Amino acid sequence: MSKPTNADLILHYLQPAEQWVEALPVGNGRLGAMVFGGVAIERLALNEDTLWSGPSAGWNNPHAKDVLPDIRRLLFAGRYVEADDLCRKMQGAFTQSFQPLGDLSLTFDHTAPPATYRRELELDTAIATVRYMIGAATFTREVLVNAPDQVIAVRLTCDQPGQITFTATLTSLLQHATQARASDGLTLMGTCPLHVEPSYRQADQPVIYGSGDSTGLTFAIELGATVEGGRVTAEAQKLRVEEADAVTLYLAAATSFTTGDHAARQEGHDPSAMALRQLSVASRRPYPELRQDHINDHQQLFRRVTLDLGTTAAAGQPTDERIRAFHTHADPQLLTLLFQYGRYLLIASSRPGTQPANLQGIWNDQMRPPWSSNW
Repeated sequence: MSKPTNADLILHYLQPAEQWVEALPVGNGRLGAMVFGGVAIERLALNEDTLWSGPSAGWNNPHAKDVLPDIRRLLFAGRYVEADDLCRKMQGAFTQSFQPLGDLSLTFDHTAPPATYRRELELDTAIATVRYMIGAATFTREVLVNAPDQVIAVRLTCDQPGQITFTATLTSLLQHATQARASDGLTLMGTCPLHVEPSYRQADQPVIYGSGDSTGLTFAIELGATVEGGRVTAEAQKLRVEEADAVTLYLAAATSFTTGDHAARQEGHDPSAMALRQLSVASRRPYPELRQDHINDHQQLFRRVTLDLGTTAAAGQPTDERIRAFHTHADPQLLTLLFQYGRYLLIASSRPGTQPANLQGIWNDQMRPPWSSNW
Protein backbone atom coordinates (compact mmCIF):
# COMPACT_ATOMS: atom_id res chain seq x y z
CA MET A 1 0.00 0.00 0.00
CA SER A 2 1.17 3.53 -0.75
CA LYS A 3 0.94 6.41 1.68
CA PRO A 4 -2.03 8.73 0.95
CA THR A 5 -1.60 12.48 0.64
CA ASN A 6 -4.02 15.40 0.68
CA ALA A 7 -4.05 15.16 -3.12
CA ASP A 8 -5.87 11.83 -2.70
CA LEU A 9 -8.75 13.48 -0.84
CA ILE A 10 -10.96 13.97 -3.87
CA LEU A 11 -14.54 12.88 -4.52
CA HIS A 12 -14.94 12.41 -8.27
CA TYR A 13 -17.65 11.29 -10.67
CA LEU A 14 -17.97 10.69 -14.41
CA GLN A 15 -21.44 12.20 -14.77
CA PRO A 16 -23.35 15.28 -13.56
CA ALA A 17 -25.64 15.11 -10.54
CA GLU A 18 -29.24 14.25 -11.37
CA GLN A 19 -30.62 14.86 -7.87
CA TRP A 20 -29.86 17.47 -5.23
CA VAL A 21 -28.31 14.87 -2.91
CA GLU A 22 -25.80 13.94 -5.64
CA ALA A 23 -24.49 17.50 -6.06
CA LEU A 24 -21.18 18.60 -4.51
CA PRO A 25 -21.38 20.85 -1.41
CA VAL A 26 -19.20 23.93 -0.98
CA GLY A 27 -19.46 26.57 1.73
CA ASN A 28 -17.71 29.11 3.94
CA GLY A 29 -19.81 28.70 7.10
CA ARG A 30 -22.35 31.35 6.10
CA LEU A 31 -22.87 30.84 2.36
CA GLY A 32 -23.35 27.43 0.80
CA ALA A 33 -23.93 25.95 -2.65
CA MET A 34 -24.65 22.53 -4.10
CA VAL A 35 -22.88 22.18 -7.47
CA PHE A 36 -24.65 19.90 -9.95
CA GLY A 37 -22.03 20.02 -12.72
CA GLY A 38 -24.41 19.95 -15.67
CA VAL A 39 -23.00 20.45 -19.17
CA ALA A 40 -25.90 22.16 -20.96
CA ILE A 41 -27.25 23.66 -17.71
CA GLU A 42 -25.24 24.16 -14.54
CA ARG A 43 -27.21 24.61 -11.33
CA LEU A 44 -25.90 25.99 -8.06
CA ALA A 45 -28.46 25.57 -5.27
CA LEU A 46 -27.73 28.38 -2.80
CA ASN A 47 -28.08 28.81 0.96
CA GLU A 48 -27.39 31.50 3.56
CA ASP A 49 -27.30 30.44 7.20
CA THR A 50 -29.57 33.16 8.67
CA LEU A 51 -32.40 32.71 6.15
CA TRP A 52 -35.23 31.29 8.26
CA SER A 53 -38.99 31.65 8.19
CA GLY A 54 -40.92 33.41 10.92
CA PRO A 55 -40.36 36.38 13.22
CA SER A 56 -37.68 36.66 15.83
CA ALA A 57 -38.80 35.10 19.11
CA GLY A 58 -37.50 33.32 22.17
CA TRP A 59 -38.13 29.60 21.71
CA ASN A 60 -36.36 28.38 24.86
CA ASN A 61 -38.30 26.65 27.65
CA PRO A 62 -37.23 28.23 30.95
CA HIS A 63 -38.96 25.44 32.91
CA ALA A 64 -36.97 22.62 31.29
CA LYS A 65 -34.58 22.41 34.22
CA ASP A 66 -37.46 21.91 36.67
CA VAL A 67 -38.26 18.42 35.33
CA LEU A 68 -34.65 17.27 34.92
CA PRO A 69 -34.37 15.74 38.45
CA ASP A 70 -37.52 13.66 37.89
CA ILE A 71 -36.25 12.45 34.50
CA ARG A 72 -32.97 11.37 36.07
CA ARG A 73 -34.82 9.55 38.86
CA LEU A 74 -36.96 7.65 36.35
CA LEU A 75 -33.93 6.71 34.23
CA PHE A 76 -32.00 5.33 37.19
CA ALA A 77 -35.11 3.38 38.17
CA GLY A 78 -35.28 1.83 34.69
CA ARG A 79 -38.63 3.49 33.91
CA TYR A 80 -37.55 4.60 30.43
CA VAL A 81 -40.96 5.09 28.82
CA GLU A 82 -42.05 7.43 31.62
CA ALA A 83 -38.74 9.29 31.42
CA ASP A 84 -39.17 9.72 27.68
CA ASP A 85 -42.69 11.10 28.11
CA LEU A 86 -41.47 13.55 30.74
CA CYS A 87 -38.67 14.72 28.43
CA ARG A 88 -41.32 16.33 26.25
CA LYS A 89 -41.83 18.91 28.99
CA MET A 90 -38.22 20.03 28.43
CA GLN A 91 -38.76 20.83 24.78
CA GLY A 92 -38.94 24.41 23.59
CA ALA A 93 -41.71 25.94 21.52
CA PHE A 94 -42.26 25.31 17.80
CA THR A 95 -39.44 26.69 15.67
CA GLN A 96 -39.53 27.87 12.10
CA SER A 97 -37.77 26.36 9.06
CA PHE A 98 -34.40 27.00 7.45
CA GLN A 99 -35.11 28.26 3.93
CA PRO A 100 -33.45 27.72 0.53
CA LEU A 101 -31.92 30.96 -0.72
CA GLY A 102 -32.25 30.36 -4.46
CA ASP A 103 -30.59 28.98 -7.57
CA LEU A 104 -27.95 30.29 -9.92
CA SER A 105 -28.42 28.63 -13.33
CA LEU A 106 -25.99 28.82 -16.25
CA THR A 107 -27.39 27.74 -19.63
CA PHE A 108 -24.62 27.13 -22.18
CA ASP A 109 -24.79 27.33 -25.96
CA HIS A 110 -23.13 23.97 -26.50
CA THR A 111 -24.03 22.31 -29.81
CA ALA A 112 -22.90 18.77 -29.00
CA PRO A 113 -22.64 16.40 -26.02
CA PRO A 114 -19.27 16.09 -24.26
CA ALA A 115 -16.75 13.47 -25.38
CA THR A 116 -15.18 13.33 -21.90
CA TYR A 117 -16.50 14.46 -18.52
CA ARG A 118 -15.36 14.62 -14.88
CA ARG A 119 -16.62 16.48 -11.81
CA GLU A 120 -14.83 16.49 -8.51
CA LEU A 121 -14.61 18.02 -5.05
CA GLU A 122 -11.10 18.39 -3.67
CA LEU A 123 -11.40 18.41 0.11
CA ASP A 124 -7.95 19.90 0.69
CA THR A 125 -8.71 23.03 -1.38
CA ALA A 126 -12.53 23.13 -0.96
CA ILE A 127 -12.97 23.66 -4.71
CA ALA A 128 -15.53 21.86 -6.89
CA THR A 129 -14.37 21.40 -10.48
CA VAL A 130 -16.18 20.32 -13.66
CA ARG A 131 -14.15 19.52 -16.78
CA TYR A 132 -15.37 18.22 -20.15
CA MET A 133 -14.43 18.25 -23.82
CA ILE A 134 -16.68 19.20 -26.72
CA GLY A 135 -15.01 18.87 -30.10
CA ALA A 136 -11.44 20.11 -29.71
CA ALA A 137 -12.29 22.45 -26.81
CA THR A 138 -11.83 21.57 -23.13
CA PHE A 139 -14.06 23.53 -20.75
CA THR A 140 -13.19 23.90 -17.06
CA ARG A 141 -15.46 25.27 -14.34
CA GLU A 142 -14.38 25.93 -10.73
CA VAL A 143 -16.69 26.82 -7.84
CA LEU A 144 -15.49 27.98 -4.42
CA VAL A 145 -16.98 29.86 -1.48
CA ASN A 146 -14.42 32.32 -0.19
CA ALA A 147 -14.56 33.03 3.57
CA PRO A 148 -12.25 36.09 3.71
CA ASP A 149 -14.25 37.90 1.00
CA GLN A 150 -17.65 36.28 1.69
CA VAL A 151 -18.50 35.50 -1.94
CA ILE A 152 -19.17 32.50 -4.13
CA ALA A 153 -16.84 32.53 -7.15
CA VAL A 154 -17.44 30.58 -10.36
CA ARG A 155 -14.50 30.53 -12.77
CA LEU A 156 -15.13 29.40 -16.36
CA THR A 157 -12.25 28.81 -18.76
CA CYS A 158 -11.63 27.10 -22.10
CA ASP A 159 -8.41 26.15 -23.86
CA GLN A 160 -9.82 27.56 -27.12
CA PRO A 161 -10.51 31.32 -27.41
CA GLY A 162 -14.01 32.74 -27.70
CA GLN A 163 -15.83 29.51 -26.80
CA ILE A 164 -17.65 30.51 -23.59
CA THR A 165 -21.24 31.59 -24.24
CA PHE A 166 -24.02 31.23 -21.69
CA THR A 167 -27.00 32.86 -19.98
CA ALA A 168 -27.10 33.25 -16.19
CA THR A 169 -30.33 33.55 -14.21
CA LEU A 170 -31.23 33.87 -10.51
CA THR A 171 -34.41 32.29 -9.14
CA SER A 172 -35.83 31.36 -5.73
CA LEU A 173 -38.66 29.26 -4.28
CA LEU A 174 -39.38 32.22 -2.03
CA GLN A 175 -41.27 35.35 -3.05
CA HIS A 176 -38.77 37.35 -5.10
CA ALA A 177 -38.06 39.70 -7.99
CA THR A 178 -34.97 39.70 -10.21
CA GLN A 179 -33.69 42.59 -12.28
CA ALA A 180 -30.61 43.64 -14.23
CA ARG A 181 -28.05 45.78 -12.45
CA ALA A 182 -25.97 48.02 -14.73
CA SER A 183 -24.59 46.11 -17.73
CA ASP A 184 -22.92 43.19 -15.99
CA GLY A 185 -24.97 42.14 -12.97
CA LEU A 186 -28.25 40.82 -11.59
CA THR A 187 -30.05 41.56 -8.32
CA LEU A 188 -32.57 39.24 -6.69
CA MET A 189 -34.61 40.66 -3.80
CA GLY A 190 -36.82 38.33 -1.79
CA THR A 191 -38.95 37.86 1.31
CA CYS A 192 -39.20 34.86 3.63
CA PRO A 193 -42.57 33.48 4.68
CA LEU A 194 -43.81 34.48 8.10
CA HIS A 195 -44.85 30.93 8.93
CA VAL A 196 -43.81 27.50 7.65
CA GLU A 197 -44.94 24.32 9.36
CA PRO A 198 -42.23 21.63 9.58
CA SER A 199 -42.58 18.60 7.31
CA TYR A 200 -43.07 16.19 10.21
CA ARG A 201 -46.15 18.00 11.54
CA GLN A 202 -49.63 18.36 10.18
CA ALA A 203 -49.85 21.92 8.87
CA ASP A 204 -52.60 23.86 10.60
CA GLN A 205 -52.23 26.94 8.43
CA PRO A 206 -50.80 27.72 4.99
CA VAL A 207 -47.52 29.39 4.23
CA ILE A 208 -47.98 33.15 4.60
CA TYR A 209 -45.88 35.44 2.45
CA GLY A 210 -47.67 38.67 3.34
CA SER A 211 -46.40 42.16 2.68
CA GLY A 212 -45.33 45.24 4.56
CA ASP A 213 -45.11 44.75 8.32
CA SER A 214 -46.37 41.17 8.14
CA THR A 215 -43.40 39.82 6.15
CA GLY A 216 -40.53 37.80 7.51
CA LEU A 217 -36.86 38.28 6.76
CA THR A 218 -35.84 39.99 3.55
CA PHE A 219 -32.81 38.87 1.55
CA ALA A 220 -30.76 39.77 -1.50
CA ILE A 221 -28.52 37.98 -3.98
CA GLU A 222 -26.10 40.06 -6.05
CA LEU A 223 -24.38 38.56 -9.09
CA GLY A 224 -21.59 40.16 -11.11
CA ALA A 225 -19.41 39.03 -14.02
CA THR A 226 -15.84 39.80 -15.06
CA VAL A 227 -15.22 38.80 -18.68
CA GLU A 228 -11.94 38.24 -20.48
CA GLY A 229 -12.57 38.63 -24.20
CA GLY A 230 -16.11 38.53 -25.57
CA ARG A 231 -18.86 40.63 -24.06
CA VAL A 232 -21.37 40.66 -21.22
CA THR A 233 -24.83 42.26 -21.08
CA ALA A 234 -27.56 42.33 -18.47
CA GLU A 235 -31.19 42.95 -19.30
CA ALA A 236 -34.52 42.05 -17.75
CA GLN A 237 -33.82 38.96 -15.62
CA LYS A 238 -30.81 37.56 -17.47
CA LEU A 239 -27.06 38.00 -17.65
CA ARG A 240 -25.67 37.11 -21.07
CA VAL A 241 -22.02 36.30 -21.81
CA GLU A 242 -20.96 35.75 -25.42
CA GLU A 243 -17.74 34.45 -27.03
CA ALA A 244 -15.56 34.94 -23.97
CA ASP A 245 -12.14 33.42 -23.34
CA ALA A 246 -12.67 33.26 -19.57
CA VAL A 247 -15.33 34.46 -17.11
CA THR A 248 -15.44 34.91 -13.35
CA LEU A 249 -18.85 35.15 -11.71
CA TYR A 250 -19.01 36.61 -8.20
CA LEU A 251 -22.11 36.06 -6.07
CA ALA A 252 -22.82 37.69 -2.71
CA ALA A 253 -25.89 37.33 -0.52
CA ALA A 254 -27.23 38.78 2.73
CA THR A 255 -30.40 38.86 4.83
CA SER A 256 -32.00 41.40 7.14
CA PHE A 257 -31.36 39.17 10.14
CA THR A 258 -30.01 40.81 13.28
CA THR A 259 -29.93 39.59 16.86
CA GLY A 260 -32.71 41.97 17.87
CA ASP A 261 -36.47 41.52 17.71
CA HIS A 262 -38.56 41.31 14.55
CA ALA A 263 -39.10 45.06 14.29
CA ALA A 264 -35.40 45.72 14.64
CA ARG A 265 -34.65 43.22 11.89
CA GLN A 266 -37.05 44.92 9.53
CA GLU A 267 -35.47 48.31 10.24
CA GLY A 268 -31.90 46.97 10.30
CA HIS A 269 -29.33 46.77 7.56
CA ASP A 270 -30.27 46.63 3.90
CA PRO A 271 -29.31 43.15 2.63
CA SER A 272 -28.82 44.38 -0.93
CA ALA A 273 -26.42 47.12 0.16
CA MET A 274 -24.44 44.66 2.27
CA ALA A 275 -24.21 42.12 -0.55
CA LEU A 276 -23.20 44.81 -3.05
CA ARG A 277 -20.37 45.95 -0.78
CA GLN A 278 -19.04 42.41 -0.56
CA LEU A 279 -19.42 41.94 -4.31
CA SER A 280 -17.67 45.21 -5.09
CA VAL A 281 -14.62 44.39 -2.96
CA ALA A 282 -14.28 40.80 -4.20
CA SER A 283 -14.78 41.54 -7.90
CA ARG A 284 -11.88 44.02 -7.88
CA ARG A 285 -9.48 41.25 -6.91
CA PRO A 286 -7.83 39.01 -9.55
CA TYR A 287 -9.34 35.53 -9.41
CA PRO A 288 -5.98 33.74 -8.77
CA GLU A 289 -5.44 35.93 -5.71
CA LEU A 290 -8.94 35.37 -4.36
CA ARG A 291 -8.59 31.63 -5.05
CA GLN A 292 -5.29 31.37 -3.19
CA ASP A 293 -6.62 33.30 -0.19
CA HIS A 294 -9.55 30.88 -0.10
CA ILE A 295 -7.25 27.85 -0.16
CA ASN A 296 -4.96 29.25 2.54
CA ASP A 297 -7.91 30.05 4.79
CA HIS A 298 -9.47 26.61 4.36
CA GLN A 299 -6.23 24.69 4.84
CA GLN A 300 -5.54 26.38 8.18
CA LEU A 301 -8.49 24.36 9.46
CA PHE A 302 -8.53 21.30 7.23
CA ARG A 303 -4.86 20.38 7.55
CA ARG A 304 -4.94 20.16 11.34
CA VAL A 305 -5.84 16.45 11.08
CA THR A 306 -4.38 13.67 8.93
CA LEU A 307 -5.36 10.02 8.74
CA ASP A 308 -3.34 7.29 6.99
CA LEU A 309 -5.02 3.90 6.48
CA GLY A 310 -3.10 3.06 3.33
CA THR A 311 -4.10 3.27 -0.34
CA THR A 312 -4.91 0.64 -2.95
CA ALA A 313 -5.61 0.89 -6.67
CA ALA A 314 -9.30 1.31 -5.84
CA ALA A 315 -8.61 4.92 -4.85
CA GLY A 316 -8.37 5.85 -8.53
CA GLN A 317 -11.95 4.82 -9.28
CA PRO A 318 -14.96 7.19 -9.27
CA THR A 319 -16.37 7.65 -5.78
CA ASP A 320 -19.80 6.17 -6.51
CA GLU A 321 -18.19 3.04 -7.97
CA ARG A 322 -15.90 2.71 -4.95
CA ILE A 323 -18.86 2.83 -2.57
CA ARG A 324 -20.72 0.13 -4.52
CA ALA A 325 -17.64 -2.12 -4.61
CA PHE A 326 -16.55 -1.56 -1.00
CA HIS A 327 -18.13 -4.71 0.42
CA THR A 328 -16.15 -6.95 -1.97
CA HIS A 329 -12.94 -4.98 -2.65
CA ALA A 330 -10.39 -3.69 -0.15
CA ASP A 331 -10.37 0.13 -0.17
CA PRO A 332 -9.04 1.48 3.13
CA GLN A 333 -8.49 4.93 1.65
CA LEU A 334 -12.26 5.26 1.18
CA LEU A 335 -12.57 5.29 4.97
CA THR A 336 -10.00 8.07 5.11
CA LEU A 337 -11.92 9.96 2.44
CA LEU A 338 -15.23 9.66 4.31
CA PHE A 339 -13.64 10.67 7.62
CA GLN A 340 -12.07 13.77 6.04
CA TYR A 341 -15.30 14.50 4.14
CA GLY A 342 -17.11 14.75 7.47
CA ARG A 343 -14.55 17.27 8.71
CA TYR A 344 -14.79 19.17 5.43
CA LEU A 345 -18.59 19.45 5.76
CA LEU A 346 -18.35 20.91 9.27
CA ILE A 347 -15.71 23.43 8.20
CA ALA A 348 -17.85 24.42 5.21
CA SER A 349 -21.08 24.78 7.18
CA SER A 350 -19.99 26.53 10.40
CA ARG A 351 -17.21 28.98 11.19
CA PRO A 352 -16.58 31.38 14.08
CA GLY A 353 -19.18 34.14 13.83
CA THR A 354 -21.66 32.14 11.74
CA GLN A 355 -24.72 30.18 12.80
CA PRO A 356 -24.08 26.63 14.07
CA ALA A 357 -24.25 23.80 11.55
CA ASN A 358 -27.86 22.64 11.47
CA LEU A 359 -29.22 19.16 10.73
CA GLN A 360 -28.31 19.60 7.06
CA GLY A 361 -25.09 21.50 7.65
CA ILE A 362 -25.94 24.59 5.63
CA TRP A 363 -27.34 22.94 2.48
CA ASN A 364 -31.11 22.72 2.02
CA ASP A 365 -33.36 22.88 -1.06
CA GLN A 366 -36.75 22.56 0.66
CA MET A 367 -39.23 25.06 2.08
CA ARG A 368 -40.09 22.49 4.73
CA PRO A 369 -36.86 20.56 5.34
CA PRO A 370 -36.81 17.46 7.54
CA TRP A 371 -37.10 18.52 11.18
CA SER A 372 -36.96 22.14 9.96
CA SER A 373 -33.14 21.84 9.67
CA ASN A 374 -33.02 22.58 13.39
CA TRP A 375 -29.85 22.27 15.43
